Amino acid sequence: MSDFIIGYFPEDIVYYSCPLETVHSANVQILSKPSVSTTFVADKNNDLTNKKAEKLSFYYTKDKSKIKKTILKNTNIKNIKLIDTYNSFCKVLIDDFYYVNLNSSILLDCILNEGINFGEFKSEFKWANIKGVLQLIRVGSSDEKLIHIHESKMNMKKISKRALTVGNIYENLKNEKAIFLGFVNTTKYLTTYQSNNFQYKKDKINKAMIFYKINKESDIYNHIKRKEISTNKLKIVRNHNYLIELNKVDINFDIISNIKKMYVNFVRKEFVDLYNKKITERNLHFIIRNYSMYLNINDEFDFQRYFNFI
Repeated sequence: MSDFIIGYFPEDIVYYSCPLETVHSANVQILSKPSVSTTFVADKNNDLTNKKAEKLSFYYTKDKSKIKKTILKNTNIKNIKLIDTYNSFCKVLIDDFYYVNLNSSILLDCILNEGINFGEFKSEFKWANIKGVLQLIRVGSSDEKLIHIHESKMNMKKISKRALTVGNIYENLKNEKAIFLGFVNTTKYLTTYQSNNFQYKKDKINKAMIFYKINKESDIYNHIKRKEISTNKLKIVRNHNYLIELNKVDINFDIISNIKKMYVNFVRKEFVDLYNKKITERNLHFIIRNYSMYLNINDEFDFQRYFNFI
């Protein structure tokens, strides 16, 4: 289960309802009532969801005059019945009128936590806009809590560059965490390959930020203690997206020098592999380009002397 959801609860929702046409269901008696309408749902204040719902409803009925548009407050839905189940979704009926989709994972959550009584949900639901798709969410579920957490962050401003403190752990909108390791000046190589020759363009970056991504706070404590850094968790960036400051980690050694040394040693090994014909020169140039920001921390790595040696 994800520990974050990118979404929010709209203030108002829009139902685009069409008369139910062909019925392929075990619950033909319920769906045959004149009041039942196939319904597509939109967030009133989101143009994309409205255009999509309107397009789907027109595709379904082929007659705009049959589409009924209803705007409602996005309050808790209490009267909801399970009609049909499929592989990844099921069909439910809201207030004996709106025939809509429900994600199968939400159905399972309802069964496990609150149960269903002869097709009637004991749970209450609310519409959420999740990445531009309107979905029913069970009130009181972990999903609802995660959406509220995301909502609380939506209006936050990112932490200013000047306020970043070495050793502090920061969190972004997606609940991703990283420890700030410091500011560096570096150079990024932009490589082009022409006529069997590599051309390097240098992009100098002043006061870039180094972050180390972590899953758990215990990860960084273990790595710091052993002075081990995983290269695939490092990132050097001009800008960041962190919103919240969490705990602080004491770093009692020159971690930035260690990072540069780690990359330099790695690339030196690649030069040896080139000398021994284990890799091609073209491969090596791509390696230098990809790792250039780490190799050039605070002063440029003199890779040319290694090529001259070879």
